[in-house]
Amino acid sequence: MRALFFPSGCCWIYTFDNGGGFDGRIYLNYIQTLALGNPITGDPYRSIRISGFLPLIVASAFGFSRKALIELQLYLNIGMLSVSAALFYDSLSGFGVKRETVTISVAALVVSFPFLVLPVFYPVLSDNVALALSCVCLWCWTRSYQYIIYIFCAYFIWLYPSFFDSVCARGYAVVN
Repeated sequence: MRALFFPSGCCWIYTFDNGGGFDGRIYLNYIQTLALGNPITGDPYRSIRISGFLPLIVASAFGFSRKALIELQLYLNIGMLSVSAALFYDSLSGFGVKRETVTISVAALVVSFPFLVLPVFYPVLSDNVALALSCVCLWCWTRSYQYIIYIFCAYFIWLYPSFFDSVCARGYAVVN
């Protein structure tokens, strides 16, 4: 968890749109639109992924500012990814991987660009939620919680459709 707080604390310099980022800026507009009870039209790519930000929609309905929404998502990312790193560690340990290898693997994950940098500098991005939930799915797989995995797979169609498409395409290619 400290590894994820480091870039947020020492480099509190936001990127485009005060931390919203290019896509995040649009997601924030949609979050605020939905919080007002209005539908999103004309952007199926982003509107389908908005389900990853349900806490922000609720917070926006309670009057949180854009800056507060960005910071809330930043802290949610830090919490989710910290828990997912622990679950990833437990998953690898459950496979019988040596402790040193598990530690190096988790350290490599935590310092990777999508894990350490993206959630801090682009907090409002559904990729961050998908990464955390992928680690949860891996942990569920090692525990044989297959029905939970089925639920996540169905949810991933909306959260991260390109990931789902690429996995299905690879699975189809392997089977045929």
